[in-house]
Amino acid sequence: MSFEGNNTKNENIETIKNAAVMYEDKIFEGTTRGHAFGKLLSFIKENKPELYKECKGDEYALVALLESTDDPFDFEGFITSTNRYVSRSEALKIASQAKQLQKKKMNGDLYSEELK
Repeated sequence: MSFEGNNTKNENIETIKNAAVMYEDKIFEGTTRGHAFGKLLSFIKENKPELYKECKGDEYALVALLESTDDPFDFEGFITSTNRYVSRSEALKIASQAKQLQKKKMNGDLYSEELK
């Protein structure tokens, strides 16, 4: 499932396609943040066994570890219809303009549950 296509009036408007997380310049997409983190966790299990062991294979422990780093980049975001990775706050602006929100929301971050 993807969220694009909810704006049928103008196909040239960028829309939100999927939730995503970025890790080491790799993007993991999913219908929800949980799906994206599940794909990231699988990647880490195969490619970073020491990190997988440190988070004990738990998605929430992995999130806590990633949030504790000094990297200021927002690793949770979305992929757009133009395959651009955007932060949750930028995704909210895009989804609002594309009329993809279930309810009007003016500021803050976008969560996949808020999309049509």
